[in-house]
Amino acid sequence: MQPLTATMHSESETLFWTKAASMLGLPQNQMENSEVPMSAQRAEQSLRSFLRQNGLPDDMPLKSESDFFAAFSALVKRLPGHFVEKTPHHLYQPSCIALMERYANQSQSAGIHCHFIGLVRNPIDTLYSSWRRFGVRPSREAKHWLTAYRELRALSERSEDVHIIRYEDLVSGRADLSHLTSIEPRENEGERFVSSSVQKWRSDPKFSYQLSDECRELALDYGYDEEELSNDNCRPWPITNEIRAGAWQCFSRLPFAWQSRAKQVAKRFL
Repeated sequence: MQPLTATMHSESETLFWTKAASMLGLPQNQMENSEVPMSAQRAEQSLRSFLRQNGLPDDMPLKSESDFFAAFSALVKRLPGHFVEKTPHHLYQPSCIALMERYANQSQSAGIHCHFIGLVRNPIDTLYSSWRRFGVRPSREAKHWLTAYRELRALSERSEDVHIIRYEDLVSGRADLSHLTSIEPRENEGERFVSSSVQKWRSDPKFSYQLSDECRELALDYGYDEEELSNDNCRPWPITNEIRAGAWQCFSRLPFAWQSRAKQVAKRFL
């Protein structure tokens, strides 16, 4: 199972389809404290650099939907075995999901069979992770979570190639991906999923966010129970949290190369 490692983004993410959507002029939701959606010019520069770094010509035609399909197929064929594209941003963008669906349908004629693996995580864990890592207010991230997992539910109803797995089941070893890929899990494979991140928010006295009814209902539909979704911390949202959120929002407007350093410094105080 091979992800692409030559990418400007962290954790082997490529943002391929959101960049394609930008260049095609498709509508996308504005992500919190993020450059997504990119401008068409920025997306083209980034995507062509990405293709070059992965051994493909950076002057490939990238004008039409079929051009992007051909470029992605070329990426898939460059690596042996199963190719993994794991950008979470795509699930937040209906236009990207539609692009990937059309690609999956057309790529079968070229001998490429696509599976969609929908990794679901307890929403309050997701909101806390986004809050701690990127300073995104939970109330805003919750709207994106709703969009993403409503889209995943709808996609699973349209396609038999969608497989929904809970993050907590991977962490605990109750589930793995071998039945989808025909590849046996490597030794210590489970260590890639951090069990300490599950319910981590419970130990943070400043995190008093309560899930909305909409988020709770959708999470229950995905198999979570009330206890997993309930935050017993009912204190008012601290003013220091708002200061932190404002700081991170300002950092997101800095040049990309400066953002990491600014956030590292701010973490000492916020």
